[in-house]
Amino acid sequence: MTTLNDARFYVNTMTGTIPVGVGLLTQMTYLDFGDNLLTHTLPSELGLLTLLTVLYSDDNLLTGTIPSELGALQELLLFQVSLTAACMPLTLTRHRHLTAVLCTVPLHCRCV
Repeated sequence: MTTLNDARFYVNTMTGTIPVGVGLLTQMTYLDFGDNLLTHTLPSELGLLTLLTVLYSDDNLLTGTIPSELGALQELLLFQVSLTAACMPLTLTRHRHLTAVLCTVPLHCRCV
């Protein structure tokens, strides 16, 4: 299944964590986990999806920071995330192709 390139799981009432095995899907270009009940953190293995152009993980119950490994996603055009406390790795903000980063963070959280 390493040839899968488009997966849209949005609005599926999914619970638990985003599986680290998603990093094995190296041909993935579009990944949407948005609007579910996923918890814990974004797995650093998402950084292995170097062909990824769109990543939605918004409207879940995710916590923590955005993994620095996502800085390897040089083809990323759109990244949408909602985290309880989020910090954007500097490498991700310097992408040449990235056109939109939509990040929802509660006002009481601060990135250090």
